[in-house]
Amino acid sequence: MKLLELADLDAELSRLDHRRRTLPESQEYEQAEARDGELRSELATLEAQESDLTRDQSKAERDVDQVRSRIERDRARLDAGLVSSPKELENLQSEIASLEHRQSDLEEVVLEVMERLEEVSRRRTSVAGNRPRSPASAKRSAPAATRRSPRSARRAARPRTGALASPPRFPTTCSASMTGSAPSTRSALPS
Repeated sequence: MKLLELADLDAELSRLDHRRRTLPESQEYEQAEARDGELRSELATLEAQESDLTRDQSKAERDVDQVRSRIERDRARLDAGLVSSPKELENLQSEIASLEHRQSDLEEVVLEVMERLEEVSRRRTSVAGNRPRSPASAKRSAPAATRRSPRSARRAARPRTGALASPPRFPTTCSASMTGSAPSTRSALPS
């Protein structure tokens, strides 16, 4: 008789396993997992772009600072009257004009990089917000996956026999020595 019950339980387990694998929630879970993989990949790409753009912005800002300091140095030389020949004076003024033009171009580059960085950051935030909680929690929250079939519910309701007929018995009261706690001193405390 026990061998037949075991065979019935094994068949029921096989049916339940098959049902679990073919649940619509399983397909939804697989789709969510695939979508999460796509979003993770896109997120990694966007984070790499953001890192590259941040590095480009820092480099462009350093270039602007170098040109600015060179302009200041040349102007200081011009203002201090250290240039005596008219040709050298003309060359210095031309160099300052050229450096100002270069500074303007570099500042445009910085602004372009900042705009691209802002767009990539916005997209990264959007992608990060679109990611599902986690595929594992989505699978755990599927209510149909945890419901019992009518047959398994009836089987669970049947009285148990053998070793599982009754649950293990535990003492219902504990003495102070079993719990390791000292006797109460509440009555000895003044009110």
